[in-house]
Amino acid sequence: MYKPDKHLHCLLIGMAGILIFLPGIFSFFNSDDFVWLRNSQRISFESVSHFAVNYNPVLKFRPFTHLLFQFLYAIFQLNPLGYHIASLFLHIINALIFYALLLKFTSESKLSLFASLIFVSHFAQEETVLWISALSSPLVTFFYLCSIWSLLKYLGNKKFGFYFLSFVLSALALISKEDGITIFLAVFLLTALKSSGGIKSKIKRGILLSSPFFGLTVLYSIIRYLTVPEAIMSKFLTLNPVVVIKNLCYFGISFLFPVRLFFDLVGFKVHSYLNNIIQFRLNNSWIILIVSVISLVFLSLIIHFLRKRIPGFKLGLVLILIGILPYLLVNGNGQRFLYFSCLGFSLALASLLIFFLERVNKLRFLNLLITGILIFNGLVLYERAVWWRKAGKVCQEVINQAGKIIILSPQDSEIYFANLPQRINGAYTFHIGFEEAISIFYPESRVKVYNLGQLKDDELEAWKGRYKGDIYIFKAKGFEKVF
Repeated sequence: MYKPDKHLHCLLIGMAGILIFLPGIFSFFNSDDFVWLRNSQRISFESVSHFAVNYNPVLKFRPFTHLLFQFLYAIFQLNPLGYHIASLFLHIINALIFYALLLKFTSESKLSLFASLIFVSHFAQEETVLWISALSSPLVTFFYLCSIWSLLKYLGNKKFGFYFLSFVLSALALISKEDGITIFLAVFLLTALKSSGGIKSKIKRGILLSSPFFGLTVLYSIIRYLTVPEAIMSKFLTLNPVVVIKNLCYFGISFLFPVRLFFDLVGFKVHSYLNNIIQFRLNNSWIILIVSVISLVFLSLIIHFLRKRIPGFKLGLVLILIGILPYLLVNGNGQRFLYFSCLGFSLALASLLIFFLERVNKLRFLNLLITGILIFNGLVLYERAVWWRKAGKVCQEVINQAGKIIILSPQDSEIYFANLPQRINGAYTFHIGFEEAISIFYPESRVKVYNLGQLKDDELEAWKGRYKGDIYIFKAKGFEKVF
């Protein structure tokens, strides 16, 4: 009886992921995608740093992600559908691995199924699954979960091969994205939890088995520091406690509310307005005090539920904490940063739903409730997929219009573009990647193309005479030559 149920659960998880994200996989490339594509055309093993990192303007030590993009480019070239399918495939595989791991940890079939269904369909997965450049998030999560699975096998049968495999998988996670830096912590907690004996014995064994993973993290950090320019690192990392508070607020709100759908309804200009207010008010001690009080109330609720011994709830909180640790000090945020921690949120939410329905003797409504959550997430993501497709069409139009200008320009001339659309209702267009897009789609052209960014009228006038080439600005739906 159990195996057919398990297979049915896997089918449900896979179908939920496909149906919910299917409308979004037919969009074009966006912003950073063009950088990855351009990099994938430059396959070289001349040096470790040349192969391992992205080129400007995205300098991050993610060699395995780079390798995956080169593999996908070799197959799909400039067909975005193949990249989207790869991203969705990885996302569904992660949900299935998550389901299998939860069965091992909790032995709760319903909890494992519903947590995985929430994860595979959650509206906070929008950016990660619909934006090709965010492929590194499901990739690192795949290696992360496989590493934990392998370690579990080692703890169960004591075969060293599984421990070594776990170590190798953790290394692959690290060179896929920064999320992998917490694997040593996960290894310590898992080993301590599964070991027999007293607390001291558990801690000692946890330290013993997690030490090689910690050493790997240190080595990765050193290479990352030496590889990535300090200017790039200082731009994204900060020790400002206000940033930590802002990130925690962002993570919590993004898990609980479909904020991007809200801004669809009220206008994304409101998003910029509210963001500026938040940045200003978080420098106010009173606002920080209020946020702290709310946080304490929220923490009290968590402590209350921890005392209830709810199956899976503690594990969910641990996964949330592990997931957000790499991004607490990041100066800037994005939904893709929530991908791993969404595993924990999905588990914690599913465990609370089962707990409350059991308390009121309404557990028979659990299937109906989960179905409602899936429908809601599906409607939200369907609406958001529309904007990603629109953003992709804008990228195509901009490339085509810029291409016409380039074709009519003398070879070896210089052309400058400004005020390119950066986002459309939260979906990325050309905040970066324009120059790479032109080089990809017009490889034979010897015209030098530059993106001047966002310039106001007075700034444009100030630039007049500084460049020997023509300057075009993007207005409404087309380019206009200014001088």
